[in-house]
Formats: sequence, C-alpha cells, structure tokens
Amino acid sequence: MALLEALKTLCGVEADSIRQRIEADLMPDPALHLLRLPAGSPALHVVRAYYDTQDQLLAASVNWYIPARFRMETTWRREDGGAPVAHSITAR
Repeated sequence: MALLEALKTLCGVEADSIRQRIEADLMPDPALHLLRLPAGSPALHVVRAYYDTQDQLLAASVNWYIPARFRMETTWRREDGGAPVAHSITAR
C-alpha cells in the first residue's frame, strides 16, 4: 500500500502537499555494507514530507538510492494562465 493510500485508509487523513528534497551525497555506512558497495559510493538522498491543509506534518520518508537505479520524470502544465504546476511525477 502506498503511503498516501495508507494515510487515507488507515489514518483517515489526506495529504494536501508533499515537499521533497533530493541531494547528491555519499551512501551511509550501514547501507554500504547491506548493498555490498565500496566506501565513498555516491547516492541520491531523498526526503519527503507529507502535510495536511493546516501545514501539519502527517508523515515523512527518508530514502537512499544508487544513482543508476533512480530516475525522475516530471510533467508541468499551466493552470488558469498561472505558473506551471507539476501534474505527474514518476520516480523509480
């Protein structure tokens, strides 16, 4: 079950906004061992925070990706003549 679905189904709340930060970093030591990677291996560090309409934090996730196994694609469209808004975001 995806996190957004779990929040709605299990907790009865819906996320109104999601903030995401993606940074290039080094893979943390515990993950190096588990993934059998050499020290100093690069990684993408992704932090997502899910908020309700009152801007209260509902949930957060911290993820580490091997760069070769991460791809992000976004689609942006203008709404009512305003600034472009992201309509679809796909990450793997």
